[in-house]
Amino acid sequence: MKSLTSRSKVHDYIFLDRERLSLYYDQVPGDLKRKSRDTSKEVGLSLAGPSVKLVETNRTCDAAIVEQIRSVRAHLGATGDLAETRPKHMSREAPRFCEESMLARKVIISNLHQIDGLKSIAVWISDPDPSDLSTVPYDWKGTFLYLVESFWDEGSLSTVYSGCSALQAIANLALGRPFLTVAEGEPLGRWNAQHPIEKLGQLGGVAQAPRRIRALYRNRYLTNEQICVFDGKEYRLNDLLAYPLYIEAE
Repeated sequence: MKSLTSRSKVHDYIFLDRERLSLYYDQVPGDLKRKSRDTSKEVGLSLAGPSVKLVETNRTCDAAIVEQIRSVRAHLGATGDLAETRPKHMSREAPRFCEESMLARKVIISNLHQIDGLKSIAVWISDPDPSDLSTVPYDWKGTFLYLVESFWDEGSLSTVYSGCSALQAIANLALGRPFLTVAEGEPLGRWNAQHPIEKLGQLGGVAQAPRRIRALYRNRYLTNEQICVFDGKEYRLNDLLAYPLYIEAE
C-alpha cells in the first residue's frame, strides 16, 4: 500500500474547458495516452488435455481530466507548440499555447443585456513581470495576460489591430460588438494609464482578491496597445487575450 505522501495531490480546478480539452485530447497520438492492461483466460484443447492460458491486451482507458491535461501538455511540448512563459514582446512567432503559474485577479463583468443568455463574463488578469518592463523607446516589453473563461471564436493567434488593445477586444465581446472594433480615443488602451482592472471597472467589472493560479491557455490576440503605471513610472507595454483550457488553484 502506497503511503499518503507518495500519492498524487488532489487538483483544485477553478475552471475547466472540458469541450476544448476533449477535442485536443482526441488529437494526441496513442503513445502519449495512458493504457490499461486487461487480462483474460483462453481455454484450449491438446493431446495432453484441456489447457488454460492467460492473455494480456492493452487498451486506451477513458481518460480523467488530469490525464487529458497531462497528455495534451506532452503532445504540445513534443511539437514545440507550448511555452512556459507568456510573450514578453509582441510577436507572431509565439507558440500557440502556454502553461504558467501566476498571481491573478478574477474580474466579473455582469448585466450583459446585449448578449442573449449571457449574464456575465469572467476574466483573470495577471500583471507583467516587473523585470520585463522597459523605458527604451520602441522596446515595449512586459505583457498583461487576460484569461477569458468563455470561448468566443475559432480565430488563431493574431497581433495588433491599431487602436484595439486586447482589453478593448474583451470589452467588444462583452458589449456584443465585433471582436476588432476600434474605440475612439482608446479608453481601454494606451491613452489611459489606469490599471486594466480599473478600466474594466468602467464596464461594471468587479475584481476579486488576488490568487495564485496555474493555467494552460491558448493565445488569441496579442497587442502592444497597453500602458500602465508601476512604481510611479509610466510604461507602454503589451496585453494578451487568451482562452484557458484549465485554471488550477495553487
